[in-house]
Amino acid sequence: MKKSVCISIMLCIIAMVGVACGSKPTTKSGVSSVPDQEINSAVNGTDKAVDQVNNQTEEILVYYVDSQVTELKQSKTEINYSNSIDKYEKVFKSLQSTSHSDLVSLWSKIELNSMKFHDGVLAIDVHIPDDARLGSGGELLALDALKETMFQFEEINNLELLIDGKALESFMGHSELEHPISRNNQ
Repeated sequence: MKKSVCISIMLCIIAMVGVACGSKPTTKSGVSSVPDQEINSAVNGTDKAVDQVNNQTEEILVYYVDSQVTELKQSKTEINYSNSIDKYEKVFKSLQSTSHSDLVSLWSKIELNSMKFHDGVLAIDVHIPDDARLGSGGELLALDALKETMFQFEEINNLELLIDGKALESFMGHSELEHPISRNNQ
């Protein structure tokens, strides 16, 4: 009697595992065919409602400074992206380089550690090498370039700028850094 109960329990467990594994769509090779978009959304902390794009091309505005580092100048560029976090990462990469000889990127030496988007907040974690540090005027222009570039997207209401994972009082040691930076306080 005990043997048949144990066998019945084992068969039930195997059946439940089989049903659970069978619920994921698979390819002929047996590999799960859950879209990378869903996996990336969970890993990167993105909103699924915003993350419903696939292989999009968009013309964006990116802000740099003039060669004298005195004022912001905008430039149009085109990006290709597969989801919202990819979009923002491509925008950040555009902010780091320019093809115009008369424009300067103040973000070129700043390294992107990670980026997450959730509930209207874009969290950008960067590393600032010593040779990327700017004076107070350059620091303010770099922050303005980031705000102008990222706040062109209506879904972004706030920017949370972290330096090596920390919410510091200052971006590069000169001016106060709000946490988060709000679109309304531009």
